[in-house]
Amino acid sequence: MTKTLLILLILTVGIGLNACNDKGKTPAKKVVENSKKSSWFNYDSSFTVNDTIFLYRDEIAGTSQAVFFDENRNSTFYDDLKVSNADLSEDESYRFSINNLKENNLKLIKQKPIIPDTKWVVLKQYKGQFYAYKVCDFYHQYQISINDSTYIEWTGEGPEANQIETQKKIDKNTYEYTLHGVMNKTQKIRIHIIDNERGIAVFESVHPEYNENNFFLMIASDKVKTVPIIVNNCKTSKQSEVPFEKPDYKALLKTEK
Repeated sequence: MTKTLLILLILTVGIGLNACNDKGKTPAKKVVENSKKSSWFNYDSSFTVNDTIFLYRDEIAGTSQAVFFDENRNSTFYDDLKVSNADLSEDESYRFSINNLKENNLKLIKQKPIIPDTKWVVLKQYKGQFYAYKVCDFYHQYQISINDSTYIEWTGEGPEANQIETQKKIDKNTYEYTLHGVMNKTQKIRIHIIDNERGIAVFESVHPEYNENNFFLMIASDKVKTVPIIVNNCKTSKQSEVPFEKPDYKALLKTEK
């Protein structure tokens, strides 16, 4: 039995025991009622069961999903966010991207990464606070790895290598990369470190041809335990991901530490 299943079993047993000891009251029913109120369109209505704070909890027709806060910085759920250090040479998605670079005569030139943290995972905001997020379906997980010649994006399709054409340090907390790859023939990424201690950064995808650039929050993978984690645990079937709030990136870019 895995630790995840064991945790869910303990929670289920705990709820059952409380139901027997609470003078006829039925907390389990209250959980179902609260989970209905805590829809994906109004997930602020969090509730507590056995000291665990849930955003959503439901068990219907053989499926099971629980979205909850995990404040334990040694939680095994953090392990699910680790960027793989495995040899990528046998990965089909990676080989395809490397072959594409070769076909377009894009040579990989080795150079030491100028950025201190080279592995990144997605960071979310809930009520203004930062959280790591363990997805329900790993197809929706996004990670980044920067090595001496490639900028690798890990998606549900697998790792994709982008050639690093240039890298430069703009100021003490800002780095810029010019990349070439399969999905984006040419792209420019700026990494704004807004909190060095916790390894939090705003990634900016620069699009000169459009009026707006795209922004997303990331955290260095070896510092991910500096923030609590929200777990979307769906043990029997794929379920919806949590629709987190959109961060105020302009405000975040003014908070560098």
